[in-house]
Amino acid sequence: KYPFDTQKIEVRIEHSWAAITDVVFVADTMQGDRPRDLRESGYVQGLTISDWKITDVRHYAFDHLYQCDFGSTVSPGFYPTYSAYQFEIEMKRIIFPYLIKFSVPLAIIVLMGFVVFFIHPEEFEVQGGIVVTALLTCVAFHITQADNLPDVGYLVTADKFFILAYAVIFLSLLEIVFENSLLHAGRLDKALA
Repeated sequence: KYPFDTQKIEVRIEHSWAAITDVVFVADTMQGDRPRDLRESGYVQGLTISDWKITDVRHYAFDHLYQCDFGSTVSPGFYPTYSAYQFEIEMKRIIFPYLIKFSVPLAIIVLMGFVVFFIHPEEFEVQGGIVVTALLTCVAFHITQADNLPDVGYLVTADKFFILAYAVIFLSLLEIVFENSLLHAGRLDKALA
């Protein structure tokens, strides 16, 4: 969902060999007689991550059962349970910088492709130049923005916006070509409509 994504950082502590019969982790969830709020208790005060807002902080202990005996010759078929402690920070990306750096320029490029509808159909070269320039500008902008996009094997939301922009600009190109064909067929009234 980049750039509208949320992320969760998880830190898990678990003993490497001592099962729950030997070591038990317990989350300190109370501060005196009231529940502990990790955001106010100093755990994350002063913690800032560029372009992110911390939305939640939590910690808890749990029992973790491994469905494996890890090749034990002493206790084959015995699946041990381990105690674990987990600390989580949930963050949401601050969207305003991306609206300024990404959405506004992309909207201007797409609107640039719509300018051709206010130019007379007899000016096909001008219309074509504007639409092709808008399309090439959109491609160049997508390439420069790719440095900021996560390198993943699927489409993120930003990629979908670029695909939509390509489609809109390409449809503008098809429209002016259709107008030009109507003009050359002697149907100026239809081309103007």
